[in-house]
Amino acid sequence: MNYSRKAKILLFLSVTFFLSVTINIPAQKIQQIINEGIVKEKEGRIDEAIKDYKEFVEKHPGDLAVTIRLMNLLLREKRYSEVISVYSNLTPEIKKRREIATMLTKAYVFLGKNEDGVNVLKGVISKEGASDVSYLFAGNLMLSLGLIEEAKMIFLEGKRRWGEKRFSRELYLCYMNGEEYREAIREIFLYYEYRKVSKDWVKREIKKLLKKDESLYQELEEVTGDNLNSKRLVGEIFLEIGDIVKAKTYFLQTLDAPSLLEFASICIKKGYYQETEELLKEIIEGNAKKKEKEEAQYLLSLTYGFMSQFDNALESLDDVIKHGIFLKDSAIVEKARILIYNKKEFEKGVKVIEPLLKKGASLNRDKILKISVTGYIKSGNFEKAEDLLEKSLKSLSFYLLGEIKFLKSSYSESRDAFLTAVSKGLDKDFANNALEKVLMIEMLQEKPSFLSFISDIEEIIWKEDYDKAITLINEAFSRFSEKEEKVILLFYKGKIYALIGQLNDAISSYKSITWEDKDSPFSPKALYKSAILYKKEIKETSMAEELLREIIFEYPESVEAELSRSILNSE
Repeated sequence: MNYSRKAKILLFLSVTFFLSVTINIPAQKIQQIINEGIVKEKEGRIDEAIKDYKEFVEKHPGDLAVTIRLMNLLLREKRYSEVISVYSNLTPEIKKRREIATMLTKAYVFLGKNEDGVNVLKGVISKEGASDVSYLFAGNLMLSLGLIEEAKMIFLEGKRRWGEKRFSRELYLCYMNGEEYREAIREIFLYYEYRKVSKDWVKREIKKLLKKDESLYQELEEVTGDNLNSKRLVGEIFLEIGDIVKAKTYFLQTLDAPSLLEFASICIKKGYYQETEELLKEIIEGNAKKKEKEEAQYLLSLTYGFMSQFDNALESLDDVIKHGIFLKDSAIVEKARILIYNKKEFEKGVKVIEPLLKKGASLNRDKILKISVTGYIKSGNFEKAEDLLEKSLKSLSFYLLGEIKFLKSSYSESRDAFLTAVSKGLDKDFANNALEKVLMIEMLQEKPSFLSFISDIEEIIWKEDYDKAITLINEAFSRFSEKEEKVILLFYKGKIYALIGQLNDAISSYKSITWEDKDSPFSPKALYKSAILYKKEIKETSMAEELLREIIFEYPESVEAELSRSILNSE
């Protein structure tokens, strides 16, 4: 009850004080002083502005707005002693403000009176009840003013009061500034435990530390101790810097399957397939839970796939399909993908994935659809593919339907399906392919025999008989000798060479299009494809940029020019 009465009295006094200030200093008057001062500052009449501000603050030492304006101006003019003098005449309430304490501290430090500046900030901590935010405010201001040792002492005092993990990031910065790397690495691990969402920043900083002082490698074992989170973090760091042996050592110390599975996933992404295989086999043959063993078996199949050991991959997937619960459908999709794309067993692959087509959208429906339709097309079963696609309204379904109609020489229906797919927001790469086909159909409407030949080439490409396709195209140059026919034949040669990895031959074919017919709508497309091959596959950035600039100069209104500008502007 007494506490409640005191609180009410304090509230009354606070309101009374506020009202008295408001009554004594009208807001219009304060704004007028500030506005007049700003005008004088802009006109270079700095001394007059300071004089006016001072006279007002002397009469009204409790006004915050003008006081801040005055002290900021004095700091800017390097009249530090006057800042201190102004502060001494302020009311106790204003002196408690952090903005005022900040400016007073700066004035002392700029005068070389560091101890006085530090005492001001210690006073803030004391007045604010030694709260954690008061330590943070004081220490960070010291850091910004270059008072590294003083800031360190403040943060260490705060740590003693608020716990070992508090202020660890700030102390890390202090120790780094002083090249005290052993202390720094201990603090950054404490910070990671306090704030795990900063994992990426922590990893980057630890890598910097290891580069600065190689002796810290030995420190890591002691710093991580029995902390599994820290051990996993160090394992990831070693993996990222390419030391797979040390990474494996740390991950194995975690002694839990989830951590080892996480490690295996990272190893797969980094391309350490041999190590991944060994690790996953340990999980499968160990005492892990059924769910973890199933995940390990599935990851093992992916590892074998990346190693081109497709029979081993299929064996692992069959184990998941037969005994698994959680990843059974994913294993079916992966098995079908390997059979269709890698083993070239098209009909078998389709039979594997067909049961999932009836299950709804539990998995990535587009992926299942694409694999299934690809299998049907490659096996020559266009009817089944069409039947499947006509039940779907997805943009990818219309795109694939357009491909089938093109193969069946139903060019008008093919064009309509492609345009519908693009209008429904088809992914960029598919959209580009669709629009190329539409352009081709429009260009060759009066040349049914050539368009039929291109359909045959497309079907051969779908069945991945690339040598046969190249042979037929080479032979076709004698039959189809008009400019636009030669352009499209060269375009397909480039496409096939790119598919089989003969990148220089692909670029040569694409570039030949501009020599054959510079004004063809396929010329900017061919140059763009060449540029992308240079940039992403051959890694010759200068050649790529040269072609992109040529597209912009020669074909400024083309879609490819816009794409080229986007790439060049992003670099």
